[in-house]
Amino acid sequence: MTIFLALSWVIVSGTVDRYTIVGIVCSLIISTCMKHYNLSWNVNLFKIKYLEKIKFFASILYSFLASTVQVLSCIWGISSISPAFMRINFSSSNNMKTAIFNNLITFTPGTTSIMNDKDVVNVHLLQKKNKNGVYLLSELVIKTFT
Repeated sequence: MTIFLALSWVIVSGTVDRYTIVGIVCSLIISTCMKHYNLSWNVNLFKIKYLEKIKFFASILYSFLASTVQVLSCIWGISSISPAFMRINFSSSNNMKTAIFNNLITFTPGTTSIMNDKDVVNVHLLQKKNKNGVYLLSELVIKTFT
């Protein structure tokens, strides 16, 4: 996941400077050190089948690209902004699933995960029409990390 995020950052920013390299090296060191701790998240990414991993990352990449295009269309005035809040029942006894979902929501352009309750995730959307995509993302996380 660290390598995927680092490559995504390099692709999006279009530059590689010393700060980017230091950040990537530090994140690799931290993620390597964290493998030795049992964080009781109960999700082992290595047990997920490769086909499911490919489907998951392809869906996430599509979601990011589609959201980026929608945000750009709002910035350029092609479409209008219609902000909305939505609540998603994301009842998971697994903290890792909740963390993955919240991070994916926050990293997706035009959406932000805010003020989370125990079994409910509150999401702010830049456009109301993105609600279905957020529901699909929550189902994807639950299905992939079972």
